[in-house]
Amino acid sequence: MKLEVSLSDNKYFNIFIGERVLQSEIFNSKGQIPVYSANVFKPFGYLDKTNIEDFSHDYILWGIDGDFKFNVMKKGSVFATTDHCGAIIILDQSILPEYLLFQLELQGYLLGYDRTLRPSLTKMRKLIVKIPVDKDGNFDCLAQNSIVQKYKALREIREKISTEIDDLSEITFTVELPKETMTLRIDEIFDLEQTTNRSSFTKAFVNGHKGNIPVYSASRNLKNAGYGFIKDNLPDIKYYENILTWNIDGSVGKAFLRNVRFSLSEKVIPLILKKKWEGLIDYTYVKYLLEQKVLELGFAYSNKAGKSRIRDISIEFPFKKPDVLPDIDKQKAMVVKYSQAYTTKDNLIQYLQDLVSISVEI
Repeated sequence: MKLEVSLSDNKYFNIFIGERVLQSEIFNSKGQIPVYSANVFKPFGYLDKTNIEDFSHDYILWGIDGDFKFNVMKKGSVFATTDHCGAIIILDQSILPEYLLFQLELQGYLLGYDRTLRPSLTKMRKLIVKIPVDKDGNFDCLAQNSIVQKYKALREIREKISTEIDDLSEITFTVELPKETMTLRIDEIFDLEQTTNRSSFTKAFVNGHKGNIPVYSASRNLKNAGYGFIKDNLPDIKYYENILTWNIDGSVGKAFLRNVRFSLSEKVIPLILKKKWEGLIDYTYVKYLLEQKVLELGFAYSNKAGKSRIRDISIEFPFKKPDVLPDIDKQKAMVVKYSQAYTTKDNLIQYLQDLVSISVEI
């Protein structure tokens, strides 16, 4: 049996965000008190004062503007927080901080909180957690601890699977080109003037205009509509179909051929063939070579692969004589040759991603 408790219930919790701290304050300080900001694991810096008065309880910190992560601060630990860091004081000692952290991670996953859908103080106060109680209605510490141990084991398995996904994603199959090829730059192939949706096109906006059109973010998962589903034909919203998409953030350097009507977050750009190449260039062929070249160039999350970075990348094409035009039939033949290997790889990655994303309530 579990009791539902709101984070806004002052009987059990006190929840707040910190105060603004300037870089100059950190630079000029000789203090030893760690200050946490959006990163709740690594201090933003150190000060000689703290915005917190009571350290006689356990705390849980969460990042408001970075990745939606939590960290436990045990009672007696002295620290400070900025306005990019939220804190939850656990007033009831029968609520284990590790159990509460597990519940909050589960809630955050279900609600999709991240860098784009910020877990503000208002949103966090609305969260409700389920806590085991004994037959007398008191919080059951033994039951909480049992769940925590199971959750830790599950998290370790997920972390191992995520590592396997990362390793698999780095695998490419070299496309063996014919001796004679023609080359075209990415900005010659695609209309890079075509833009994606604005930064105001957020998860919150999508959630407020729910429909059946998938909205893809910069995921390595072809099927993952990370922003949810939105109504069709909304004014000022861009929709696409039958084109290649390119991740410029998140899972950088991944291209996906998407056929069904969809929309995109600001972290993904549409790669739309210029009309002169329609019927001459195969999207999947370009996908294979572009991903291979970007990986060789070392683009990653910390080395973005935006339009300005990929526009000069050259793609080699088999060509027709005497016109010296890309030969789409030869491209398709080469795609068939390599597609089985890529399909096997992509299916395995998709299976592992589905496995990691399974929501488990322990």
